[in-house]
Amino acid sequence: MLYAFIPARAGSKRIANKNFKRLSSKSLIIYTIEAAVKAKIFDQIYISSDDKVCANIAKKYNIKFVKRPQCLAGDTSPDVGWIEHLLSGINQCDKNSYFMILRPTNPFRTSRTIIRALDKFNLANIASKTMYTGLKSIQKITERPEKMWRVTPSGDLSSYQPNQFLGIIPQYEAQSYVFQELYIQNGCIDLCSIENLDCSASYLGPKIKVFFTKGYEGFDINEPHDWDYAEYLLKKGILNGY
Repeated sequence: MLYAFIPARAGSKRIANKNFKRLSSKSLIIYTIEAAVKAKIFDQIYISSDDKVCANIAKKYNIKFVKRPQCLAGDTSPDVGWIEHLLSGINQCDKNSYFMILRPTNPFRTSRTIIRALDKFNLANIASKTMYTGLKSIQKITERPEKMWRVTPSGDLSSYQPNQFLGIIPQYEAQSYVFQELYIQNGCIDLCSIENLDCSASYLGPKIKVFFTKGYEGFDINEPHDWDYAEYLLKKGILNGY
């Protein structure tokens, strides 16, 4: 069995009511729901939310709504809490099943992205002697930690990686191309085995397959300027043909 889990809590400090705010022609969460439905790979799609508006949205798209307790919907609530709560309500959910987390803050993840991620995971497990327990989407970083700084209480600058040198110059003065390639998770897709919750500290498990997003697939809306840029991309037709 393969499930889609869409987490959509009501609270959002940086962008008020973000998951349900209208982005261009529809609410932000709808982009994710429609991509999941169009993929046609899930045995069931679930929305976990503390906002009752999701019940009507779920009914419209013929998917399941699970009311999340407030204690699992805070700013610092870990994902594993709502995941376990959601799984506890699924009948006949065996340990050999998988779930894919699709966060509403990635509106440019399409059905093709979802299918490509599942294919990547399945092919990796066919070719691997040790089964992968999860898959996570990442993208190359655009800002280098070697060039980052802390500001002290007195207003002084302190290098994020002090006493690190390349030859005779500090790292923060070096050209970026000399550093090792690094990647950042973008929240686009997490694919996990339900069995991980019983035998690992992470719901992704100990052996994670990489999934590189392409173009704007991994674009994650967190700040107001992200929202403005997403509006711009939609006007430019970023999702035309999808």
